[in-house]
Amino acid sequence: MPSNILHVRAETKPLEHRTAITPTIAKKLVDAGYTVNVEKSPLSIFPDSEYEGTGASLVPTGSWVDAPSDHIVIGLKELPEETFPLKHTVRSINNPRHMILKTDLR
Repeated sequence: MPSNILHVRAETKPLEHRTAITPTIAKKLVDAGYTVNVEKSPLSIFPDSEYEGTGASLVPTGSWVDAPSDHIVIGLKELPEETFPLKHTVRSINNPRHMILKTDLR
């Protein structure tokens, strides 16, 4: 059964203020039955406080690496080059106009 737990990565590239899931969308996802974890982000155009009251949980920046393997990790940009193996299903929204999703990187 597919997971309904989403983990929204904080974008860490300089001058990147966008986020993959806005507070409005986070609320809609929670209302639809998803569990949404949003990494705290001082760079995001949306202050962390805007996610409060949406039903989403704020989690530490960079915590996606240690999230359980059944969480679906969502972000805008490519993942940082690291040496650890990916254990998650990772979705990267590189073209918001078309909402193109990368395939499972496990």
